[in-house]
Amino acid sequence: MANFYDLGALFGGFGIGWVTDKLGIRAPFVCTMLFLALPTLGIIQLMTPGLWWMFFIINIFLGFFIGGSDILISGVISTDLGKNEQIKNEEALATVTGIIDGTGGAGASLGQVIIGVLALW
Repeated sequence: MANFYDLGALFGGFGIGWVTDKLGIRAPFVCTMLFLALPTLGIIQLMTPGLWWMFFIINIFLGFFIGGSDILISGVISTDLGKNEQIKNEEALATVTGIIDGTGGAGASLGQVIIGVLALW
């Protein structure tokens, strides 16, 4: 099932990367993709157990919207920030990329702790 999410993330990363390279703006597309993931998550709540095959299709869409945005944020946007003209230091690219990826990892692990606490509550 996770492979379908990764498949969607692959197409989402390529698709959103291509569009943002052509248009030269990134943030509005990332926000739009994350907002489009919300109804997809809502569809999961409305599904009945008999429609188990729909989880595979929904995982592709979730991978496209969420995984594609994650690829864009961790790869391209961090590089854009590191190459900002106001930052003169060459090591800034690695620092900015580390901060962005580290923050994402910390948020993911904190989210798992919160889910565990809420499950017991």
